Amino acid sequence: AVSDFDGNYTITSVEDGSYVLVASYLGYTTFKKAVEVSGESVIVNITMEEDSQALDQVIVTGTSNPKKKIESSVAITTMSAKTIAEAAPRGGADLIKAIPGFYVESSGGEAGNNVFARGIPADGSYRYISLQEDGMPIIESPEMMFGNGDNYFRVDETIRTLEGVRGGSASIFASNAPGGIINMVSKTGNYNNTEGIVRLTTSDFGTMRADFNVGGPINEDWKYNIGGFYRVDDGIRNVGFTANNGGQIKANITRRLENGFIRAYVKHLNDRNHFYLPIPVSVDNGDVNEIPGFDANYGTLSSPELRYLSAPIPGGGRAQQDLADGINPVLTSFGVQLQLDLGNGWKLNEHLRRNINNTRFNAIFSLNDPTTAEAFVQDRYGLGLDDVTFSYNVSGEVIPDADLGSLNGNGLIAEVGWWSVGLQTDDISNNLQISKRVNDNVSITGGHYFSHNNQKANWYWHNALVEIKTKPGVLNIFDDTNNQALTDNGFTRYGSTYLNYNFNTTVHALYANTEIEVSEALTLDVGARYETGDIDGYSERTDTFDLGGATAADDEVNFGTGEFTPWNFNYNEFSWSIGANYKFDEHNAIFGRIADGFRAPDDNNLVFSNAEGAVVEQVFQGEVGYKYFGENIGLFATVFYSTFDDVAFTTSVPDGSGNIINETRYASSETIGLELETRIKFGNFGFNANATIQDPVYSDFSGTDQNSNPFDFSGNNIRRIPSVYF
Repeated sequence: AVSDFDGNYTITSVEDGSYVLVASYLGYTTFKKAVEVSGESVIVNITMEEDSQALDQVIVTGTSNPKKKIESSVAITTMSAKTIAEAAPRGGADLIKAIPGFYVESSGGEAGNNVFARGIPADGSYRYISLQEDGMPIIESPEMMFGNGDNYFRVDETIRTLEGVRGGSASIFASNAPGGIINMVSKTGNYNNTEGIVRLTTSDFGTMRADFNVGGPINEDWKYNIGGFYRVDDGIRNVGFTANNGGQIKANITRRLENGFIRAYVKHLNDRNHFYLPIPVSVDNGDVNEIPGFDANYGTLSSPELRYLSAPIPGGGRAQQDLADGINPVLTSFGVQLQLDLGNGWKLNEHLRRNINNTRFNAIFSLNDPTTAEAFVQDRYGLGLDDVTFSYNVSGEVIPDADLGSLNGNGLIAEVGWWSVGLQTDDISNNLQISKRVNDNVSITGGHYFSHNNQKANWYWHNALVEIKTKPGVLNIFDDTNNQALTDNGFTRYGSTYLNYNFNTTVHALYANTEIEVSEALTLDVGARYETGDIDGYSERTDTFDLGGATAADDEVNFGTGEFTPWNFNYNEFSWSIGANYKFDEHNAIFGRIADGFRAPDDNNLVFSNAEGAVVEQVFQGEVGYKYFGENIGLFATVFYSTFDDVAFTTSVPDGSGNIINETRYASSETIGLELETRIKFGNFGFNANATIQDPVYSDFSGTDQNSNPFDFSGNNIRRIPSVYF
């Protein structure tokens, strides 16, 4: 039975005998009581206690059959809707901070952030994690260039629970997910009563946000749920215009069948989020300090003076973009899910999903370090301060040479990148899963996963000159000696980088998992996945064009030639996982797992090299963990070890001449670490904490740099990944 809103319930047609009444609810400890039925009505009142560590909660991610968290052999963190609301995350990346083992860089804003899984080296994004909604990818690739996974999901009242699996069985149940799976489970309403919530939010940075969710019965066989949000705010760092503007709507409808259900759903996201980087600072003997005149905590190099871009295009016309669009995904997802109990121990789960995405990414990026005006004109143009005149682009005010050395209290200027990217994806995925309960102790699950993804991208980047202060002014330089403007509307170079590519990826994967209940206490599971992938693509060739304008800014415009280079990459990979869980009693359990997974190359590994040298990355992990939950305390501790062989990563760096070049590095790594998660309750007071202690190091990282100088970074800490975070 399911209770109504007031908790009333009735179970009818129960024959006389001895029973155990079990009541469960997400986020609460399961209630159990022995009941004797002997011809008369039996009244049992139920009071449920909050689960201090959600170890008794039923999980569905990273396992072939739903099971209690304390009985699962994976390291998993769960958050109920109430816990998510208490965390009050500003965005999806902030929410993931609740999962130990995942280090989160939420420095970009509400979107465009990075998550690093268990010390695995990466350029950023969500490279080794599968981001999912209701068990299917939110977008097929969570690490596209300028398409970070959190661009495509938002935390609102439609989320029922979050489940985050670290390592473990993730490589069996998802593609390219050796680091783990983060699954947002949506609310679907219920068949008994209508429930809803409205949340209004404001802030001291101009937020006006409304969230809502409502769901309930249509009739005895149909139910629905609909929700979403809309938000406008000026941003946590004031950029001088509306930083964040947009929202999403999600809806689903479910038909109850005699032996299961069928559900259809749709989501539409259209949101604009400002990207806050870069933040200039000074470093002295390892100590990071503010630059005078720039507030590192709340300042930004974005500015109303940089808001509008109008850049010339070789062949005619101009590229027009608005910095206020920021990261602007327009994503529509829709799908159908069917679950059936076929009888005789057989179950079927069929899930089809399609995502259509069109994203604009406009942001200011750092290029070279801030420098003095004198050093800049000397290094860039071979001129001295006496040869040039600096002025503000908007007001036209000339800056005397004598004032340049103390400008804004720091005397610094910087060349920044105005990066404009268009990204389109269209992917369809299908997961067909069949399970069989062989007997009381053995169950087998097998499935086929298919996906087809088309990805198109166009980059057109430009360089601009700004002073170093919050919301800086844009600067122009005039060459007095040669009587020529070196900049145009503050831009030192149009077309610093151009990129245009298109590729299709087709994936087929067969997977299987067996769970064996050796005894009432001991459970084993063994899984494997065999995946094939075919990637066909092409990239436009580029050249440098002199547009012949009156300024030097359009003398070297990088743009496409209209000719394309085709490329192809195929892979066939096998991953496996073996796990065990031993439950001492209802409060204590230990588990262990070893797993071998992989990550196929992504666009940053394929496009710049036309797929030459691209490799499938291999990740091996081992872990042991202890789980305890009592009335007032819960603890989840996991020791993990991972090795990573021959990881290829591409980094964008300036070459000192105003160009951005992409360099490929190869490395191996190993990490040993401890993940801790605890929840403690004292009456009405609760305390939640998580921490990760790890030693992520490069194990084989040597070679030569772009200047043919040898280097050996083996034994060094992996960049961007801390040893302790909590």
